[in-house]
Amino acid sequence: MLSSGDGAERAIFVRRGGLGDFILSLPVLRALSTRHSWICLVTRRRYLDLVPPSCRYDMFLDCDSVAATQLYAPTQQDGASTPDMKALCSGASLYLFARHDPHWASGLDAFAFERVYWLDPRPSSPPHVVEQFFLQAGLQPVDPARVASLWPERPSGEQLWVHPGSGSPLKNAPLDTFATVAERWCAANGGGVIASFGEADEALIGPFVAAMRERSLPYRCVQPGGLRELQEHLLREAKIYIGNDSGVSHLAAALGIPTVAIFQATDPAIWHPLGRRVTVATAASVVDTPF
Repeated sequence: MLSSGDGAERAIFVRRGGLGDFILSLPVLRALSTRHSWICLVTRRRYLDLVPPSCRYDMFLDCDSVAATQLYAPTQQDGASTPDMKALCSGASLYLFARHDPHWASGLDAFAFERVYWLDPRPSSPPHVVEQFFLQAGLQPVDPARVASLWPERPSGEQLWVHPGSGSPLKNAPLDTFATVAERWCAANGGGVIASFGEADEALIGPFVAAMRERSLPYRCVQPGGLRELQEHLLREAKIYIGNDSGVSHLAAALGIPTVAIFQATDPAIWHPLGRRVTVATAASVVDTPF
């Protein structure tokens, strides 16, 4: 049985997408906690480990659950919503990270939302995506450079942490670039390089290892088992982080770790990570990162 809190100031916050997408939406969720007395968070279950205390939610729905999928394809539900979902949504505000679609919007009428806010998850031009999210959600304008930290900044590591992968090969700097950066780090600091890889990055591990061995550099490859483990490892071991435009880069920056984000195929004016210690670089300029 789905149930919601009392009162009219209820919200349904629907955020699918990748890790970086989720992290970039958290400032909006935090801001909405002052507007709404009750919030249902609809997202991937594995992201719950990363929701900071400042981002309040009162109920969770897995975005892949049968109940939640009614919101994505309401016109495929024979025009009807289940009684539980109708009760949950009726009179609430819906914050939907999707481009406005008239056909989709018509199907959502069956849920009797008080209002639907469409937040474009893939803007093609500046300003920064978080600034656009705030405006589309009807919130006070925000300067991304001044967004408060999501988590207490408490990194304590001493290693160079690199993440050579991303969600798209087009975003990836050459592996030799990371090996060159690692070589400069080792020369300046005496070693200590950690390289992380996600499930989609496994094809990069062998070539990266070969590039490091060719230079006789010390390294350690890690594949954290979950996001909480990744977060804990970053805080404990990373003194500086260097990676492509990826979810891990957004996480490192949000944790307060000095982050160098390499942009190849996307616009940093729209997508740069949030954080007070973020530097944007290219594959050519990152090799000059001061250590």
